[in-house]
Amino acid sequence: MSIDFEVLQKEGIIAIVSIDDSFSPVNLSIDKFWGWVERNELNTYCEDFYDPSEPDGHGQNSGTLSFGEYFDLHHELIRKDLLEYLQTHKPKN
Repeated sequence: MSIDFEVLQKEGIIAIVSIDDSFSPVNLSIDKFWGWVERNELNTYCEDFYDPSEPDGHGQNSGTLSFGEYFDLHHELIRKDLLEYLQTHKPKN
């Protein structure tokens, strides 16, 4: 499934322009999508890095992204979550 979308934070919507190359504009509520992201813990991150103070040289950082941090992510990362969301939440025109 492919999807073309734009996040319009100011308007509070995610504008879906097309799904699978068919023009079918739909607007989703950012708040509903964000609630789903939080419930499914898709706003968490874990990063590995080199840490010379550790015996094996491995350091790790983890945490939770805020609303603003999540929507500042690259579109491809949001697209993956949006596609998963659309599997169970059918958009209405």
